[in-house]
Amino acid sequence: MTTVIVKLVVEPAVEAKSLKVATFKGLLLGVTAYATLALPNGWSLANYPIALELEVTLEGVFFVPTAAVVTAWWLINKEISTKN
Repeated sequence: MTTVIVKLVVEPAVEAKSLKVATFKGLLLGVTAYATLALPNGWSLANYPIALELEVTLEGVFFVPTAAVVTAWWLINKEISTKN
């Protein structure tokens, strides 16, 4: 997952020098990846709580964009400081 975050979210955000890009792409990736884990479990396992499906999906909404924004911010600032 880390490689996917870097390739699909962080690199485009650093190229654009935009934390908004990191946030938006991170949000899309997080929801997609975590829901891909949670929803099939809910559909296939008996008595799988819907609250757990939502919790796992919301983890993707929080963790992936956070990791992407922090990493992109660090790399953008590192790039700026090396130019000065």
